[in-house]
Amino acid sequence: MKFDNNEIDKIISSALKEDVGTGDITSNFIIPRNKTAKAFILAKEEGMIAGLQIAKSVFNKLDKNIRWKNLVREVRLFLREQK
Repeated sequence: MKFDNNEIDKIISSALKEDVGTGDITSNFIIPRNKTAKAFILAKEEGMIAGLQIAKSVFNKLDKNIRWKNLVREVRLFLREQK
């Protein structure tokens, strides 16, 4: 399926504006701006993965320096607790 990247960008921006707004006051106060972190999206149950490119776009919208690595392929079965 082909997506309109401009439309996706508008939807992501709108959702983040509603969800995040100006950020979380507590997090902004206690976490240094130059702090880096490593994270995984961990499956609670087995299933089918879809939307990895959109998820990556959301994180890139929040931080242009993010490094993203897909550990599973799009539209593939994944197992419980698989990263």
